[in-house]
Amino acid sequence: KDVVFDTDPLRVNGRSVPLERGEGDQYYIPLVGQEPDRPFLLEVRYTLPERGARFVLPNFPEEPAVQEVRLAVYLPQERVYLGMRGPWTPEFAIRYGGFGGMRPHAYRHRASLLDWVAAGVPGMGTMEQNFPVDGQYLLFSAVHPAMRADAALRLVSMNGRVFHGLVLILMVGLGVGLLRVAPRLRWGLLGLYFCLVMAAGLFWPSFTSQLMGQAAFIAVLILALLWLCIGGGIRGATDLWMRFGGGGRRSGLTAPAG
Repeated sequence: KDVVFDTDPLRVNGRSVPLERGEGDQYYIPLVGQEPDRPFLLEVRYTLPERGARFVLPNFPEEPAVQEVRLAVYLPQERVYLGMRGPWTPEFAIRYGGFGGMRPHAYRHRASLLDWVAAGVPGMGTMEQNFPVDGQYLLFSAVHPAMRADAALRLVSMNGRVFHGLVLILMVGLGVGLLRVAPRLRWGLLGLYFCLVMAAGLFWPSFTSQLMGQAAFIAVLILALLWLCIGGGIRGATDLWMRFGGGGRRSGLTAPAG
């Protein structure tokens, strides 16, 4: 439902077969010539709606025995992965990827995953060349997943420029607001912020990893310059006023006459 099938949507053991339409959203897969006691590889190729972030497994009415399922999702390069919802286990970590910022790194390579799918199926060989993809490679797994809509994988992501811009504006804005605070307390609050972010990583690891990316690093550099220059200048001006301005007037009022 709400998907667009490819021009050649169905393949059995790498061989193109016609996809037969049934009633409603039901489809039939012809298995003519397929021996019932031999494994076969089924490929169904379709496109989700633009910016689709909800992935539902195909529903087989006869409820076949499903063991471990791995779902590979390719997120567009311009988006930032923030988390997921659903009974799925992420099999990747968010790590620093150089100038590309924080990027997901899967524990299992895509080529080995495709070879695992085709294992035991005669005549398949390698599948990597027949399945072109693009984007950030996200890998999820589930054991005996339910073929229902409530068991779908839901991705949480945001445009990268918008996310990093918000992080930069928020951190710099909070830092400017702390210019009136004593320097020791100011740096202590900054350290407390990073401690809270690290603690939040126990519950939202992907989101907090993105918070510690390039935008946060740039914000810390900007705040350090502001606090050392502007903050130091304000404190120095106050000290001069107390010594030569306010202090001088106070001495004149309390000095004895004569």
